[in-house]
Amino acid sequence: HDPARAEAEWLRLRDGLLTMLQKEIVPLAERIEGHGVSPFAFATFHQRLGDLLRKLGQVEDARREYQQASDRIARVAHDQPNNDVARANLGVMLVKLGEVALDHGGDAARARDEFDRAWKIQEEIALHPRSGNYSKADNHRLLSGIAIKQGTAELSLGHPALARDRFQKALELRHAWTKAEPKNVTAESYLSEAEGWLGVAYSHLGHWQSARPHFDEALQICAALADQHPGQLSFKGDLASVYGEQGAALARSDQHDEAEK
Repeated sequence: HDPARAEAEWLRLRDGLLTMLQKEIVPLAERIEGHGVSPFAFATFHQRLGDLLRKLGQVEDARREYQQASDRIARVAHDQPNNDVARANLGVMLVKLGEVALDHGGDAARARDEFDRAWKIQEEIALHPRSGNYSKADNHRLLSGIAIKQGTAELSLGHPALARDRFQKALELRHAWTKAEPKNVTAESYLSEAEGWLGVAYSHLGHWQSARPHFDEALQICAALADQHPGQLSFKGDLASVYGEQGAALARSDQHDEAEK
């Protein structure tokens, strides 16, 4: 096995796929749009293509696809101001743009701005629905996800207190989500995510005694889900991730002996 040769082969295959996407699939989609396909369908195409490009490491190309999707949906939202689906999808694309800025560009300030814009849109839908497409549970779910993103951006900016506030908001929303859908396993799983992030934020503030209960709760939720659903490897992965974050938090709090357990 030659690692260098394997890497070169992978790069060749990736470049070939990108060429195919740019020369064949994108023009095809543009021709299809000209035959009356929904703008949402084409925006979804841009989003999916952006997701694929992102996985392939083509971050700038992915950002352009997300921006095109955002621009198309923004036009629909402008032309159909009472369309909550258009407004919510615009929020989703702003989150995608924020993720690219934060995770790949290291621009936490820009990411925070995108997440804040997404929050305002979804909050407006929750408070003042127009077309009535989203239930209370839907709004709790969508808003909580954006709040988590806002918190991660604040952490990257060195603002752990602001991050804690956003993670606390996410936890409140996810409790509301699980209350609205008590049999929804996904809601319960995402509750553990908010608990874990709160633990991380408190550890960055140097408050281990406040962080620990949140890590303990996250671990309890993940362990219970892993036991109840042994075939779902994602729950075991979540459990391992929380243990890792807890270990890092212990190290930040000078609890080195406990971190090594």
